[in-house]
Amino acid sequence: MVPVWHATIKELAPENLAVLGVVQEQHSERTKLYKQWKQYDFPIAQDSITKLGAAVVPIFIGIDEYGIVQNTKLRPNGLAKFLKTKFDAPETASPVMGKETNFAELAEEDPTAENLCMLGDQEMLFRDSGMKCHDKAIEAYKAALEKNPNNGTILFRLGAAYRQRYDEHSHDDADFDMASKYWTMALDSNPGQYIWRRRIEQYGPRLQKPYPFYDWVGTAIKEIKERGETPIALTVDLTQSELANRSTPNYSNEDAKPESTEEVSRDGGTFILIESTMVPGYVEAEKPATIHMRLVPKGAKWNNESTPLTVWIESEGAKLSKHLLTFDNPNQPDSKENRSLEFDILVGKADKCSVKGFALYNVCTEDGVCMYRRQDFEIEVPQTANSQD
Repeated sequence: MVPVWHATIKELAPENLAVLGVVQEQHSERTKLYKQWKQYDFPIAQDSITKLGAAVVPIFIGIDEYGIVQNTKLRPNGLAKFLKTKFDAPETASPVMGKETNFAELAEEDPTAENLCMLGDQEMLFRDSGMKCHDKAIEAYKAALEKNPNNGTILFRLGAAYRQRYDEHSHDDADFDMASKYWTMALDSNPGQYIWRRRIEQYGPRLQKPYPFYDWVGTAIKEIKERGETPIALTVDLTQSELANRSTPNYSNEDAKPESTEEVSRDGGTFILIESTMVPGYVEAEKPATIHMRLVPKGAKWNNESTPLTVWIESEGAKLSKHLLTFDNPNQPDSKENRSLEFDILVGKADKCSVKGFALYNVCTEDGVCMYRRQDFEIEVPQTANSQD
């Protein structure tokens, strides 16, 4: 629909029209890449917290020269008529609350859930102090949530703040984990909120995805390069679930378990840290979910000149789309990147459920001592909403 609008505006070429796009996207650079690809010449604002209050997209809003919303169902074939319409000036100017409003003082004087939520919004929308803004936003949203625990808007925005901090600063899976849980709780409070549902489905599971969210990225980068331009760099890597189409995982797979590795020396987290996040944040029996695993070098680097990273997983309480996970070695002798793997699970009816397994990898210390290690792990699968922070 946006390309149609862009073509309509170009055709009419109105001098009295200002265009602003608003996108409900968690990752701003992906919007920038899409804008560059499609060669849109209007500004696009990021609204990762759904400040606009939209429950579905796309929507097109017509605002007159006085700043008054006149049409919330504008269509391309109605733009010419809208531009020719003469609107009456309002009798009094509407107050505008923007960055100049000190929501910190307002929330301190009157700490209602609404004021505390607006304080969190301000920190998210006008970030200028790095991670401190995310910390302040999380603090404000959590304070608002204490006053209104079942408010879906606050729950969703708190999740967005955690994910933003994860992407831009902390890279700590605990933040991604909290984002997944709060987004899931928000959707539980309002199952019909389309944008909240899509935010969760972005990260899985595949069985619930309506379409691949970012399969256009490869084409966009290729075509931008062919134009002689440098594509906007993606600061957050795309996950497998973000690229995948809707599909039913093969929960009856027959992966072969690696040969006996009991004698391999154990790494208790000295060299590699294993983290995980489940999406959605908790599941019901017979419902699918996706588990994202992340292996983070800690005082070591990957040895890419030997056998690749291998992970074996199994579970008594859930069916798994895979049992054997592998990560291909990069084309360089060694590297220090975080390595992400993911798989889908179908939870059974047991009261408690977990996924157990081990990772096998080759690593080298900074002084050049290389070794082969095994690390055992267990991932708890939360099945209720009671595991929030």
